[in-house]
Amino acid sequence: MNKFQNFFKEYKNEMIAFCIFLVGFFDFSISYAFAAVEPVRSIVIESKDTNFASGEEGSWQVTKSGYWTGYGEAEVTLDVDTSLMTNYQYTDVIFVLDISGSMLGKKLDRVKNDSKELISSLLSNKNNRVALISFDTESSIVSELTNDEELLTNEIDSLSVTGGTNYYQALVNVDSILQNYKKESGREMVVLFLTDGYPNVDTPNQIGEYQYLKSTYPYITINGIQYEMGNTILSPIKEISDNQFIADMDTLNNVLFDASVSPIEYDNYQIIDYIDNENFTLENKDDIKVSQGSVELTEENGKQKITWNIDNLSSGRDANLTMKLKLKEELIGQGGVYPTNESTEVVSKIENQEEDVSTTNTPILVDDYKVIYDGNAPEGCSVSNIPSSKQYSVYSTVELSNQILTCSGYEFKGWTITTDGVTRVSEDYFIMPGEDVVIKAEWSKIGITKSMDGTIYEQPESIMVDTEEEDWFNYSFINKDEVTSIVTKDNIDIPLTAIKSWDVSQEKNGSVVAYYEDDGSGQGTYKITIGGYGKIIATSGWYLFYGFHNMESIDLTYLDTSRVTNMGAIFAGCTSLVNLNLDNFDTSNVTNMGNMFDSCYSLKSLDLSEFDTSKATIMEQMFLMCEELVELNVSSFDTGQVTNMNSMFDSCYRLTSLDLSSFNTSQVSYMDDIFYECKSVVEIKFGAGWTNDKITDMSRMFSGLDCLTNVIFNGFKTSNVTNMRLMFDSCYSLTSLDLSSFDTSQVTDMSQMFLECTSLTNLDLSSFDTSNVTDISNIFGICTNLTNLNMSNAVFNATSYSAMFSSVPNGIAIIVKDTTAKTWMEARLSDEGITGTVTIAGA
Repeated sequence: MNKFQNFFKEYKNEMIAFCIFLVGFFDFSISYAFAAVEPVRSIVIESKDTNFASGEEGSWQVTKSGYWTGYGEAEVTLDVDTSLMTNYQYTDVIFVLDISGSMLGKKLDRVKNDSKELISSLLSNKNNRVALISFDTESSIVSELTNDEELLTNEIDSLSVTGGTNYYQALVNVDSILQNYKKESGREMVVLFLTDGYPNVDTPNQIGEYQYLKSTYPYITINGIQYEMGNTILSPIKEISDNQFIADMDTLNNVLFDASVSPIEYDNYQIIDYIDNENFTLENKDDIKVSQGSVELTEENGKQKITWNIDNLSSGRDANLTMKLKLKEELIGQGGVYPTNESTEVVSKIENQEEDVSTTNTPILVDDYKVIYDGNAPEGCSVSNIPSSKQYSVYSTVELSNQILTCSGYEFKGWTITTDGVTRVSEDYFIMPGEDVVIKAEWSKIGITKSMDGTIYEQPESIMVDTEEEDWFNYSFINKDEVTSIVTKDNIDIPLTAIKSWDVSQEKNGSVVAYYEDDGSGQGTYKITIGGYGKIIATSGWYLFYGFHNMESIDLTYLDTSRVTNMGAIFAGCTSLVNLNLDNFDTSNVTNMGNMFDSCYSLKSLDLSEFDTSKATIMEQMFLMCEELVELNVSSFDTGQVTNMNSMFDSCYRLTSLDLSSFNTSQVSYMDDIFYECKSVVEIKFGAGWTNDKITDMSRMFSGLDCLTNVIFNGFKTSNVTNMRLMFDSCYSLTSLDLSSFDTSQVTDMSQMFLECTSLTNLDLSSFDTSNVTDISNIFGICTNLTNLNMSNAVFNATSYSAMFSSVPNGIAIIVKDTTAKTWMEARLSDEGITGTVTIAGA
């Protein structure tokens, strides 16, 4: 036995104790080392000389975030936020606000709330001022420049929607305000022009008016805000503004603040970033996307280097970069903790402020999460054969356990994933997310089921979320503009092709589900399917499918709408919609149909002959701006309860005929612009139900119906109408007009009533009572072929009568009531330089 053996024998116990100590020490050290590298989703880099948190001028913040996007694939984003710096001490803002029909409901409500917040912020400095202009078919100066916040707030609260969209008149009113405006040093003038629609009145005059404003008032900045109109700046907005902003209901607040000032630009803003090439690689420059500026990918000391120069970055604005990284091949599927980058440097210069900030902090991604099974045992049961937890890499495909559990008195129904947002590949497989996944057992007795929280319940009704309270589509993982179709089905099965699914049931019990999948177009767009048990019960249609701008088809075969009372704006803003299946639509309880198909620009045909409208009270702007609609069947409509038909068919440019003989308008109080700009309509049929007893305003009723040749006024009553201004304006094709049923005894305004009815040769107004008419100016203006006019019962008390016969041909023959009327009429012809004969009826 050697000395070492003797030593070990003598000190055996002490040696064992020492070895145990060493094992414990190294185990502790290794654990400590790994604990030091914690997962980090994002880090923040801030300017050091200026404080971003307190909003100091020229300060900035860069948020750097990382997350897995696929198996062994990650994405890192750099989001740049900057604080505002301006050359101005004070600000004047002219707020130009669209209140056309398409702004109805939540859209205008959000604008009102956010506008009041903006005004409150601006007027916290009493030297700032705000003016307010509204526009629809026309435009009004609601308030001149003022610092009276209460006044402006009250005016905004009182705004209501109506009519078309007239950019031109809105800009004319900007000119009206600026004519009396004195530009002061240190005070900026910003025009905020907010709209949610294309101009459809007085266009394209707005382009020239914008150019005039910029040449006459070079100091103004006009910022156009495109609201709820998609994610691409549209040409009509570019044509009337210096800068353009995109906003929706969620982002409007921030956009208003950004657009209300003219910021100073950074002289230089550069970000330099190094990839952690021990873990990740960036394959090529195409895997880097920036919202602004230019980017270079180079190599330095064996490390990949990204240099991002953000050209023309304005203070107060933001910018972002996205880079796609791949995990090193040898690390994929191993599970681990991986820093994405080594270091980041931000260099900036604005005015006299220069910053150079570096950090080695970086996002750190974990590629190792657990799948945990929960037996969810019914009361009184003990479940022992529950699958054990396992670790998986993010985005790996995981098979659900096929373990069948047992519990006396209950039947095992299968496994349900309770973690939100997990993507199912099939019934048995799912994609591992970047978090632990909990899977619970479901149990049932005959006719009853035990839910995830242990409650016993019968199969629930499939009631969809109430859209008056909650937006069913309020999810960040897919944008409305990426959806091309929506279909309904009679089950809640989620197919292998589903990318993501979510619960849209009212009770959040999984009885109604929605999921989206690739639509097969290869354009990165999707189809949404909504399913329920048997049928999907809707309790509201309010804004249900609103704003799906690129959606081409909707199939609602399995949507039960029998309980719905409100279908306001249900399809509004579906500007690409071509196919709409409403075969099983139940409208028997619907009271609100306002804006139902508003701005469905692409719809060509609508057969609504099966619609039950007996309870409807609102049809305002129902078909507003259905510009491509050629066929519309509303012949069976029961409108006996309807009170509002404002702009019902406004801007249905391609409709050729309208059979409204079934309409009963006895309760209608509002009918303004009902047919405005129906340029292709040739014939309109009215029936005995058009009593119109509550209507006082018929101004512009048939204005802009370029192709109208015939109007059948059976039973048409006008006994309480006071305004017929522009009623048949620009009915170029109208060759005859039977107005013998018209009662005009209450009318006070007939100005421009037949303006530009260029095909009328004979006009019999012998039934017209004009005793209360005060404005008859331009009534026959530009009726260039009018040769015979009968006004044999008219009494002329009008005080406004200029241009009555402007451009009427010489030789016109007019019949009047008596000598007084003859003298008056001859004077009007003389005013216009028109030669003609005026004779007294029966003479």
